[in-house]
Amino acid sequence: MGQQQLLLLVLGIVLVAVAIVAGIFTFEDNLKKSNAESLISDAMNIAISAQAWKVRPPTFGGQSGTHRNDPMDYTGFTFNAISLNTPHATIHGTFTFTADTRGLVIIGQSEDHSNQVTLTVDGLTEQDIIAAVSTYDETFNVTSQ
Repeated sequence: MGQQQLLLLVLGIVLVAVAIVAGIFTFEDNLKKSNAESLISDAMNIAISAQAWKVRPPTFGGQSGTHRNDPMDYTGFTFNAISLNTPHATIHGTFTFTADTRGLVIIGQSEDHSNQVTLTVDGLTEQDIIAAVSTYDETFNVTSQ
């Protein structure tokens, strides 16, 4: 082979290698973002189920006592109340919560992708659910509309 052909072959190999590495980084970044969005979706399902539990009559497994009168009070909420295991885990991550008179805070974490979602529920409407995603390259907030 001539020098030009060898040079073109080496250049072609280098370009293919760079394209493969760029593709791998893009894939990993999209996988991480997809995981964060899936954590939000799972946490939203928990939040909506918690809101339904709050308004459900106590005879059907809803919140009981004087806490029912305050839309921000999620005292007494458990994952078992909405037919989920404690701690709740999905393929996207594990979820924990704190529930008191200030509302419900749901935290979803993915150890595989270093993502964390914090969802705050302080009422009974969609506007009362606020999500924050952190621990990947950039932090962004999502507000349910």
